[in-house]
Amino acid sequence: MASQLNLSSRKAADHSKKARIFSSDSQCNVRVMYSLLSGLNATTALTRWEWIGEAVTIDSWAWVHCIHFFFGLQMIYSVSVLTQVTYQKIHSGKIWIGDSFASLSTSGLVLRAIIVVISWALDSFWALNEYTMSRASILTGSQPVLVHRELVHADIMVIFLGLVGLVSSIFRERIDPSVAIVWFEFVHQYRLSFLRSAPALIDKIASYSRIRHFSLHRSFPQRIW
Repeated sequence: MASQLNLSSRKAADHSKKARIFSSDSQCNVRVMYSLLSGLNATTALTRWEWIGEAVTIDSWAWVHCIHFFFGLQMIYSVSVLTQVTYQKIHSGKIWIGDSFASLSTSGLVLRAIIVVISWALDSFWALNEYTMSRASILTGSQPVLVHRELVHADIMVIFLGLVGLVSSIFRERIDPSVAIVWFEFVHQYRLSFLRSAPALIDKIASYSRIRHFSLHRSFPQRIW
């Protein structure tokens, strides 16, 4: 608003804010938003703010997740060998379908799980924290958090298979990894529905999400997690 209406004209003001979770200077998840005030009357502008923007995530340690590339190469090699052997058997008049997980040993599965945990530690567990905060925002209906779900999904699957391999080694019973993967995908697909069926757990998640949220009064209206 101009200080003197007779001498100076009005100036347009842009309103914006930031909502984020962050870890030092190397990791952050920032949602930059601005409010469209043009074309609105004074009453609407003061009573209803429509924030528009996008989220940007920065993680200087994200490269540690490249371990899944090598895990994938090993699996592709095993499937390729299995396909070639199966083709040779069928070509010779025999029907034979092998186990694509035959090359995976219990020690190999456990070793992969340990490597994933080490990668989390190198990343200061940032990817896991980012993922949990994003799921908490969905469950509580709060500010959404951008996250690359596939990375954490792959990490958790590797750890789950490592635990399955460890349990099968303890009880000396082989658990087919394909069965474990199907079970994991089922639980992962409906995990939020299972959580919503436990109100006490939802209350704890909401409380934790609120505790992690800090308001910076001196930089209002910027809000930071």
